[in-house]
Amino acid sequence: PAMTRPVLLLLAALLVLAWPAPAPAQAPPPAGQLEVGLVSADPDFLFWIGRTAMQAAAGAKTLEARERYLRIAVRAFERLLVIDPSEVRPRLELARALFLLEEDRRARRQFEKALAGKLPAMVERNIRFHLDTLRRRKRWFATLGVALAPDSNIGAADDGDTLHVGPFRFRLDDPRKPESGIGLRTWGNVQYFHPLRPGLNWRAGADLSLREYPNREFDGLYAGVRTGPQILLGPLNVSLLAEAGHNRRAGQAESHEVGVRLESSLRLGPRLTLHPHARRVERTYRDVDEQDGPRWSAGLRAGFRATPQLTLHGGATHAGERPERRDYRNVRRSVDLGASYDAPFGITVGLDASIAWTRFEPDWGFLTQGEPKRKDRLRSYRLTLQHRGWKVGGFAPRLSVAREERRSNAQLQDYERWHGEIALVRRF
Repeated sequence: PAMTRPVLLLLAALLVLAWPAPAPAQAPPPAGQLEVGLVSADPDFLFWIGRTAMQAAAGAKTLEARERYLRIAVRAFERLLVIDPSEVRPRLELARALFLLEEDRRARRQFEKALAGKLPAMVERNIRFHLDTLRRRKRWFATLGVALAPDSNIGAADDGDTLHVGPFRFRLDDPRKPESGIGLRTWGNVQYFHPLRPGLNWRAGADLSLREYPNREFDGLYAGVRTGPQILLGPLNVSLLAEAGHNRRAGQAESHEVGVRLESSLRLGPRLTLHPHARRVERTYRDVDEQDGPRWSAGLRAGFRATPQLTLHGGATHAGERPERRDYRNVRRSVDLGASYDAPFGITVGLDASIAWTRFEPDWGFLTQGEPKRKDRLRSYRLTLQHRGWKVGGFAPRLSVAREERRSNAQLQDYERWHGEIALVRRF
């Protein structure tokens, strides 16, 4: 018995020494190895890369390492959605990675697309929580773009040269003729939202658009700024903005405008969003005082996410111009419909169509056919193609082709026009 206790203690010590030590926590693969794997086309492997990168980002010791892993995750989930855009789980993971990177605009877009799928109630609540957080935190958005812009009728001119007055015909000495060409268009805009208190942001934004053609007659530039409060009331947000803008044409100052605009958004469920809007500006021309006067518009737009891949949109607008010269006064009504579809193989197809009716206030007399008041009808159609997986220095290539056709009861006001853009666009 006296020897039993020491023997038992010795056996216990041997067992402890022989027992395998717990395996240390497995270190995540180096970021470089994960980046090499992004060339794969295997959905399961890409999903593993994305999830592994997300886990590595959560345990990263430096901000630089965290951001690198998150961007690897974004690339993996984006590539997976290029292969199969109907997958909801990778879309949610992509939205979460973008949310952690504070790329709010892209994150919100992916969360909203995911809501169009069939999700458990708990997942929907989690998405809405993230969307509410995106709405309330300080954020900024920006877009940059550059495009080659071929155009068959840059100035929207009628190809006729004869004016009819009763039984008489008059040939114009210098009629406007359609002129084709390839221009360069560059544009950018930025928006900033600063939280003042819960439910209230301050908005500020700026726009710049430049168009240049070999014939400087059609060169144009627009620069504008706007600022004002944004009120958040649950699913409704309303912005009341003061704005100012400046237009240049053919290298010369043409006009400037100041006014106010109302922008709002109302979410009616996970798929449908309404966007009421209104605007009124006072425009002043540099050389043509008779065109000075107010311009206004009001309308309603709607967006419906039928599925995570398919988005439908449309709107109706009522607008008018009341310059000092009555000949230019008019009222315009327009409607438009469109759809965007994320097809397999990374292709996104967009189709848009619109029609607008413009009625001028004064009588145009012998210049019109039929009734004396001028009436125009403008139809336009646009096809847009974009590859979601292609990037050039962060810029996504985009191809668009459009056709316009105006028919008027006023003489020499009809025109037809084909135009398009080969663009590179980057959103921040």
